Amino acid sequence: LIAGINAHLKIKSEAPFILGRDQAYIGVLIDDLVTRGTREPYRMMTSRAEHRLVLREDNVLERLGELAINTGLVDEPSKLRYQTLLKSRKQVRSVLGTKQIVPDEETQNRLRAMNTPVLQKPLLLEEFLRRSEISCTDLSQFCSDVSGDFDDVLEPVEIEVKYGGYISRQLDLIRQAADLESIGLARDFDYEAIQGLSAEEREKLSKIRPLNLGQAQRISGINPSALQAILVFLRANEKRQRLETKQRS
Repeated sequence: LIAGINAHLKIKSEAPFILGRDQAYIGVLIDDLVTRGTREPYRMMTSRAEHRLVLREDNVLERLGELAINTGLVDEPSKLRYQTLLKSRKQVRSVLGTKQIVPDEETQNRLRAMNTPVLQKPLLLEEFLRRSEISCTDLSQFCSDVSGDFDDVLEPVEIEVKYGGYISRQLDLIRQAADLESIGLARDFDYEAIQGLSAEEREKLSKIRPLNLGQAQRISGINPSALQAILVFLRANEKRQRLETKQRS
């Protein structure tokens, strides 16, 4: 699939289609095979993905929907269904974050019947949903706006809310990793010119030709000191180029 997409893009002289390790398991698989290689049959296991908390089947639309549309992989009916589901999820998420349940007698009786603690004060539906014994379907008793198909709308929203703290920390790590991914490395980058790299590091970097510093970091045998040496070299080059440009002008 990925090879076919990229063959099409290459013919059109467009940028390659590359899925990151935080976007899809096939992105993890390809990155592993490219940067780490394998001496035995490769199995894609969830433990190989450091960002597996965000690689869930319930959020596949958010992760890959727009990419699939932009790449021309979905037909018009599928595109419309994708847009409808995302809109429904956003509406439910908005309701959970804005509407409250109040500790009146009717509400308290319902809570007792559900074997969950009664309220001491008004509570956002979002906070109420974080109780382990409460699900999105229970919320319809308190707010009719919480509605929709459970598998495609309510369950994805419920997972996002209940595991929000863990997901947020994972996203912070992804953003940190993105800083290294944003520092590109040219395909013809001369690693022999960098002081501080071992012979093994030069050999591996020259063979694999990582696209960016993040990918270089994941190559087996590449130490943090090597990344620092590459970064220092890149910054020195940028400084020299700016100086030469200034002198010419």
